[in-house]
Parts: sequence; structure tokens; C-alpha cells
Amino acid sequence: MSFILCNNNSIKLNFILYVFEYKKKLDFKNEFLDMKELWNNMIRSIITIPGRGCNNSFVFWDIDFLKEKDSYKVLFENTEDGYNEFSNVWDKYINWWYDEGLSMFDKKAEEVIPIIYDLVMNRLVAEKLEPPSDTFAIQIMFDKIPNGWLSSGTLCTIESINNFSDKYKVNEVCERLYRLILSKY
Repeated sequence: MSFILCNNNSIKLNFILYVFEYKKKLDFKNEFLDMKELWNNMIRSIITIPGRGCNNSFVFWDIDFLKEKDSYKVLFENTEDGYNEFSNVWDKYINWWYDEGLSMFDKKAEEVIPIIYDLVMNRLVAEKLEPPSDTFAIQIMFDKIPNGWLSSGTLCTIESINNFSDKYKVNEVCERLYRLILSKY
């Protein structure tokens, strides 16, 4: 028996992080709590739908993003200027996501997911632990997750793309995934 490891590149989660970074540059500290709460609630809502597996479950969870556009307006002031700012940020993000973000994540995932899987599986075997039959995911973000925001769900770890830049950081990702897997025993 063996676990499955998939990569998930969340358009939803990356948008919240994108807005956070945008507002941080403008020094909007008072709104970060709302973003943290939205983020943490989203992480808690990531579940595997029985019979669909990790990738399919996640795709169904994430795909509603474009349909849910209005629900992200809460990250901006409830004024005409706030709506215009939201629309501007939304458009820039969607263009970035489809022009370069998604392909950047996919390329990096193709490079590192098999390596991470092998390292974690080898450790489980070396420690004579039966690999769980669960499906786990690595959510790849364009930037680091702010302190205090959830960095893992029940079946996923959330990682900045920068955590795949060198062997030391990849080993840290492996350790977080390994601990997540051990939590299933």
C-alpha cells in the first residue's frame, strides 16, 4: 500500500495571498485579520471528496473561484473606490495567473513532487511504517504564508514556491509532509 502525493495550485489561495501582498505594500495593516480568517476558513474547508481523489476533489473546490468573484470584495472597502480597487486587483491577478502563474507552478511541481514523494516514502520504509492509503497534496503558493495563517490542512501542506529552490528547503517540505502523514496514524 502507498500514499498518493499530488500538487495543487490554488487560484483561490494564491489570490488571497496576492491581495495580502498588494495591501502590505500600501500599508493596510488593519485589514489583515479579515484575510487571515478567510484564508484559515478556506484551508479548513479543503477536503477530499470520497471517490474523487485528491486532485479531482481539489479541482471541484478551487474551480468555483471565478464564480465566487463577488465573495472576495470583502477584502476591500465597501465603497465605489473599494470596488474599483478590487476590480483592478482582480483583473491583474487573473491575467498574471493565466499568463504565467499557473505554468510556473506546474513546472516547479513537475520537478519536485516526485523527489518529495520518494524522500518521504523512503523515510517511511526506513522507519518500518506502513504508508497510509490517503491522498496528500502540496499546495504551492507564489510567496511565503504570513505568520499565524494556517500552513496545512488535514491532507495538505501549503508551501511557498521558494521552498523548492534548494535541497535544504525541499527537505524541510518533506519533513512537514512527513509529520502530516504521521498525524494519520
